[in-house]
Amino acid sequence: MKRKIFISALICLIILVMSTNVHALKLVLDAGHGGSDSGAIYNGVYEKNINLRIALNLRDYLNDYENVEVILTRDNDTFADVFDKAMVARINSADLFISLHTNDTTGIGYGAEAFVSANTSLPKYNEQTTALANKILENLSALGLQNRGVKTKQIRTENGDFYYRNPDGTTADADWYGIIRYAMRGCKMDFGEITYGQYNDIRDGSGVPTILVEHCFINGDFEYVNSEEDLKKLAEADGKAIVDYYGLKKKSVDTNINLTANNTNINSGDQVTINVNSSTALGAYEVSIVDDGGLNFVTSTGQEGSGGQLITGASTSGVNDLASFTFEAPDTTLDKTYNVKIKVSKMETPNNNPVYDKEANISINVKGKEANTQFVGEIENEKLPNTGLGFLLGDKFDILDGSDLKSLYENSVIKKDGLEIEENTKLVTGDIINIDGANYTVIIYGDASGDGKISILDTSTIISSIRGKNELNEAQKIALDVTRDSKISILDSTKLINVIRGEIEYLSLLK
Repeated sequence: MKRKIFISALICLIILVMSTNVHALKLVLDAGHGGSDSGAIYNGVYEKNINLRIALNLRDYLNDYENVEVILTRDNDTFADVFDKAMVARINSADLFISLHTNDTTGIGYGAEAFVSANTSLPKYNEQTTALANKILENLSALGLQNRGVKTKQIRTENGDFYYRNPDGTTADADWYGIIRYAMRGCKMDFGEITYGQYNDIRDGSGVPTILVEHCFINGDFEYVNSEEDLKKLAEADGKAIVDYYGLKKKSVDTNINLTANNTNINSGDQVTINVNSSTALGAYEVSIVDDGGLNFVTSTGQEGSGGQLITGASTSGVNDLASFTFEAPDTTLDKTYNVKIKVSKMETPNNNPVYDKEANISINVKGKEANTQFVGEIENEKLPNTGLGFLLGDKFDILDGSDLKSLYENSVIKKDGLEIEENTKLVTGDIINIDGANYTVIIYGDASGDGKISILDTSTIISSIRGKNELNEAQKIALDVTRDSKISILDSTKLINVIRGEIEYLSLLK
């Protein structure tokens, strides 16, 4: 009798765990190398380009499956330090980080291999990544590639680099590959030097499981990377392994969720109504706002509304109107595009369990109010876009000072803090200046730290903002959005780092 009760309780526990474990798999893909770092080169073909095509094809492959979110460390030919790439996985709390590479050797090499963490303190670091890596290698082997196996490689503790210290003073060696090491530990500690954060004990579970895949040798296996079709096959080998390991299901293709608005172009302060409909009957469903994009939510229309943001209902035939949401544009002088994301969950009756989630996006363009002042900044005689904040200037990445303004506006009265500026008056992002009685906000593109130049402090400001440790004001947001994608991300930091290193010119940020 006791045994039956125990088995019943165990079954209930398993069902409870399965029913609550519904969060989407968050996967970060790293296309190895990039920009000035070409990686291996053979027959005029660059490894960085091979890795990028594999990453893009793998992303597209996985996007056909439910409950998986794919994030790329790069989607074009740009350089980022391996630490910065690992931080993309850390900041996004990834379930898995895969670094995609193509192998090279001084001689002729053949085959595919993978590297995982040697640390066994938690199953996800070595045991689970080894299982997935083996599936990837099996699929690559099915294409005809030699299977060189799953491997580990460590740094010796005498170099001062380790994952944690045991009570008896013994240490766990850190992994040799930086991309694995940084994703696991979250700080840069090489050969005794700690930077970008404090030493972390990875046994707390904060490490991101990482697999580094060397798909083949660029020379000995060149036939596997010589065309886009070949690279798609490599990406599909990775993708099929991930789908099989995590038990992913393909997205339903029989229902199309559409968002329409009564007007996608509105003025500052105006309201816009977004309608949600489906191309087929859904049965029971729920509709909710995933991201209002920065618009102000006002109200919604639908059945059984909960706070106006989650509405439920049932549709039976034809094209069905599921819900409508009304938003109000912020009262601002800025011209801006707001991207609204709505999620529709199809519900299973009578248990009301979610069958699938689908998201749809719509862009709302808001025209800012007429600024009180006219735009006045110029660089090399080319007028910059009106920010709505007023003055935007910076033709070099050192110091913007009074001499710059006096040379541009020699017949104007220019004041800062009520005093007429001198030629040596230093100006930084966020300063308010007055030109002939009109106020303007100074924005030096790329500068947010208030030192009037692009430096590592600006990249630190971006990282602090991403981690939620520091909130940016409007001037800083405009100054740091160097990728012009209306958000602050690690990609903005990477671009500024390339300016600091001299790999791209400052003026290219303004284009």
